[in-house]
Amino acid sequence: MRRAFLFGLLWTVACGDPLLVGAPEDAGASEAPEPEPAPEPAPRAEPAPEPSANAAPAPPPPDPEAEARARAEAARAAFEARFPNHGVTYHFLARVRGRPHHEGPIVGYMRRGSRFRASERVPGVGCARGWFEVPGGGFVCRGEGFKIGAEPQTFEPAPQPPALEGALPYSYAYAARDDVAQFWRLPSEAEESEVAEAFAQLRRAAEAEAEALSPNPDAGVPAPPASEDESEGAPSDEATADEADDEATEDDAPEAAASAAEAEAPPPPGTEGNEGEESAPADAAPDPSLVAAARGELTVPDYVRLRMRRGFYVSLDGEERDGGRAFYRTVRGAYVRSDTLIPSEPPTHRGVVLGGPWQLPVGFVFRGGTHRLRRVAATNRLRDVGRFERQTPVVVADRLMRGSREYLVTRDGDVVRRSSVRLAEPEPRPEEIGEDERWVHIDLGEQMLVAYEGDQPVFATLVSTGREGYETPVGVYRIRSKHVSTTMDDLNAGEESYLIEDVPWTMYFEGNYALHAAFWHHGFGRVRSHGCVNLAPADARWIFQWTGPTLPASWHGVFSDGERPGTWIVVTE
Repeated sequence: MRRAFLFGLLWTVACGDPLLVGAPEDAGASEAPEPEPAPEPAPRAEPAPEPSANAAPAPPPPDPEAEARARAEAARAAFEARFPNHGVTYHFLARVRGRPHHEGPIVGYMRRGSRFRASERVPGVGCARGWFEVPGGGFVCRGEGFKIGAEPQTFEPAPQPPALEGALPYSYAYAARDDVAQFWRLPSEAEESEVAEAFAQLRRAAEAEAEALSPNPDAGVPAPPASEDESEGAPSDEATADEADDEATEDDAPEAAASAAEAEAPPPPGTEGNEGEESAPADAAPDPSLVAAARGELTVPDYVRLRMRRGFYVSLDGEERDGGRAFYRTVRGAYVRSDTLIPSEPPTHRGVVLGGPWQLPVGFVFRGGTHRLRRVAATNRLRDVGRFERQTPVVVADRLMRGSREYLVTRDGDVVRRSSVRLAEPEPRPEEIGEDERWVHIDLGEQMLVAYEGDQPVFATLVSTGREGYETPVGVYRIRSKHVSTTMDDLNAGEESYLIEDVPWTMYFEGNYALHAAFWHHGFGRVRSHGCVNLAPADARWIFQWTGPTLPASWHGVFSDGERPGTWIVVTE
């Protein structure tokens, strides 16, 4: 029994029971501390699932160019669904109306050769072959100057479309002498001789009638038109180089003459270089030769469109040859001998888009030969360092006085006489114009134009407004109509007769008064027109595209209305 007890005790020690190993004999009277729990093992990471053969691939990153193409394609598809038909204009001018009714308001027009898209036939009144909607919110009557069908339409002869992205929509030329014939078709050599004789008879009749009406033997002989230099010949008030250093002795000096290359073309006879927007005075004597023709005393062949005087301008569509003779074809479809016309060289002046360093006040040096001056730090006197090119734009940073003379200091540190600069300064927005509306300010005193968006000026340039007796009216107006081009003429004003085909970028704002491009002179910054606001071609195009109403694609002209408001025009002294 005792041997069994010892065996059991040894077995317990061998198992290492902590309650017994090394414990005193009375250990059973006290409790040992519980052992700390063993740390739990970290959970094992689940293996990534194998990709399924049927899982969708991740979408590719967005492609802005592809999205833009998709939007453009969707817009194109929607446009073609709305306007599935094709059209072409075959009248020289064909009206677009605001609703499909023969008495609907005229909202615009298209020119011969204009191609456009059209809807399916829509219900309407007063059109035998049906009304069709065209892009831009208008309606046209098929057969009233328009051909419309499911396939692209053609019309011959169709002139080249106007170059809407260029400074001028067409090329131009002017008659180099009097008695230049415009023909409805290419004439034979015998027909040219016949017309030359008819014009000679008209000229002799005019001279005889003028001599009978006046005791002056020189009556009826037109005075030569003023040249560009003569019309621009205002004296300069610029100082010479020596005088610039001594403002007390500064005297006025004659303005430097314009270069021969700058005198582009003779102005229309009797108009002193003006575009002739308005009709001649009511008492202007008609051309005696036209009176004689009207009485049946003299006749002109019916294949002659027009007898042109020196300085009449035509817009050109192309050139054709008949044997050894060359003719220009005009946009109106007439023909003129090429050797009787001189191509027009338009002015290259450009205004400035405002923003960044170009902020008002901004000026343009408008006098030829204007001195470029600098202040000498040691003496504070002005030193001549050269000349400004005519129509150079400058940002005005400061002003200074030297005796009674005012000078402007440019951002670049140049100094220029104030009297040689046309200056544009901020103009308060009239109360009738909203703070987010566009408007154009024309300063008659400074011969400057500034375009505004609300109170922010965005563009500035030189203009030429109405001369004495033809002043541009002061007031607040809206643009009433816009035309890619329109002809301005008066053929029955005697010595004041004029013709300028397709005057570009024309924007009428009051009666016959308009803003438009003038490609026949370079005198911007001086009054010279018959009342309209002349702009250099590039500037006129900028204003044309910026102002409302917006010209729809394929249209040649658009009229403002409640849905197409015209931009505000503000004219001040």
